[in-house]
Amino acid sequence: MSIHEIDSTKFVSPSSIGSSSLGPVHDETAATTARFWPERSRHSVAAIKLLNPTESGLSEAAIAALKEATQLAEIIRNVEDLEDLRAAEGLGFVARTKTADALERAAAELSCPDSAASLRWRAHMLRHGPDRKLYEDLSGLDEKVLMSVCGPLGTWLGKSKGTYHSALFAIVDAELNSIIAQVDACQTQSEVFLRDLVHPELVLGAPPAIKFAELMFCGGEANLYPKHFAYFLPEDEGVKRAPRKKTLVLSNIYREMYNRISTPFSKDIIPEICDAAAGVIDLQLALWFRGHDTGHEVRLPQTEYKVMRCEGRWLSMVMQEAMADVFGFLLSTSGPWTEVAPNASLELASNIYIREMLRYLCRGGDDFPDAGAALIQMSFLHQHGFIDLDHSRVRIHTTHARIYDGMVALAKTFTETALANNVVGIQALIRRYYRDETARDFVRRCGVCDMVLDYTPHLP
Repeated sequence: MSIHEIDSTKFVSPSSIGSSSLGPVHDETAATTARFWPERSRHSVAAIKLLNPTESGLSEAAIAALKEATQLAEIIRNVEDLEDLRAAEGLGFVARTKTADALERAAAELSCPDSAASLRWRAHMLRHGPDRKLYEDLSGLDEKVLMSVCGPLGTWLGKSKGTYHSALFAIVDAELNSIIAQVDACQTQSEVFLRDLVHPELVLGAPPAIKFAELMFCGGEANLYPKHFAYFLPEDEGVKRAPRKKTLVLSNIYREMYNRISTPFSKDIIPEICDAAAGVIDLQLALWFRGHDTGHEVRLPQTEYKVMRCEGRWLSMVMQEAMADVFGFLLSTSGPWTEVAPNASLELASNIYIREMLRYLCRGGDDFPDAGAALIQMSFLHQHGFIDLDHSRVRIHTTHARIYDGMVALAKTFTETALANNVVGIQALIRRYYRDETARDFVRRCGVCDMVLDYTPHLP
């Protein structure tokens, strides 16, 4: 790993979760053209290599075409920032047409019909414009070889609500997807498990389709900083309320974020709960993410999510992310999932959870709903004795058993408040845990997690 420090002196310091801010406030025009976000005076960059194309199993012609589409994505994204709209339109048209040609050449080389269809349909939209039906059809594909995203794509919510050109090409991880498919098949048993553990009336809906894949090429907005390790399609492509959805998880990026950012940042703050081999970590990260994805589908029969907006849309998102974390943790660490997933481990899951929580807390304060969600969780766990915060030494002490018991207690609290449409309870929860000055002071003492990933190419 190589680490560089980027001087961003033109930026101002970010809002901090140590403050009482309830959401991001910034100049969106300036933010959308910035390579680094959130705005801060310094960013540390860890350079990593993506999947080597020569190990992808694709033909040389397919690799060359996808590489060209990725290079063109960088051009298109830069053109989008031109102030001369006529020039931007003309240059963008040429580059999008060239990209469509490249995608079609790559599609002709693929043996998987759905992987090829994804490339062809995206080429069609690059030539003719967005097509809602095609986006919905893309979510219904079952790609066995290559996951592709090429076209308008969202960025960080606090940075901009718009979409910008990106290209992502990733090789499907058959082994991880097979395990997750077995986990998904346990939906009925998982609902029974949550009812027994948390509340007898909980309902577990089906999560969106999901694909785990190893990122090979990345260009455009997706190649700016910080990187995403997951995308929610087609919502992140600008298509809202689609009947079919698919989550794309870039498993090698998720792994590198945990190994290169979360673990080093937290090593002096959180004593090691357990150690594990790399392959087992990959599995637990996948289970944890699918748990979060599935956790969004937990509700009571009477749950109305609009009630959670009683403290504003931002805090509604914070609340929903926190609930997904909590229910996802329980699903991925006990019950039927652990019977079908080899080597699933509560100890490792607790280690991952607490370190990821700290990364979210310290990476940008109130710029991310996930950071607010992590604050609610940490504050609850601390106030109820499930973790200990040592302010003077800046340490977090706990055990995997305490974390699990705390997550069960927090799941019950969410069920009795947010999922039960209990406005008074929701407001009290936010006041007690989100606006907890003791927890916010601890986060300030931990410092800012300013590390981001950079992708370096494999040399021929």
